[in-house]
Amino acid sequence: WAPFQFEIGNRALYAIDHPDFHVLSLEDPLVPVEVGFIRRLSNIGLFGLRVDRNTVIAHNHRGLFFIDVRDPTQPEPIGYHAIPSEFESFEVQNKVAYVAAAGSGVQVFGPCRSIATRSAGGRIHP
Repeated sequence: WAPFQFEIGNRALYAIDHPDFHVLSLEDPLVPVEVGFIRRLSNIGLFGLRVDRNTVIAHNHRGLFFIDVRDPTQPEPIGYHAIPSEFESFEVQNKVAYVAAAGSGVQVFGPCRSIATRSAGGRIHP
């Protein structure tokens, strides 16, 4: 088994295997052990993820999936945000996702509700 993509944080390895999400403990880095799992986090494949403190944010071309990993043995989805179709990239800091999209600037999303949206005039232009 090889994950599609992974990130390391909080002494754990977080991996996506298309629609599934895995948490592997790195307490002993030479012997990673899977301790948590979410089957079919999305109905379609996941393409990337970021780790920010006790939150992991995974994405596909439709949205961002916020996952609480305070207890790595029980990862829990805590939010979802649709993203623009012209999505290019995103970064995360302090549980806030900054999404870059061609033609619509940068949009800002928090884990449980939208902080700024295009309809609210919340676009940030370079």
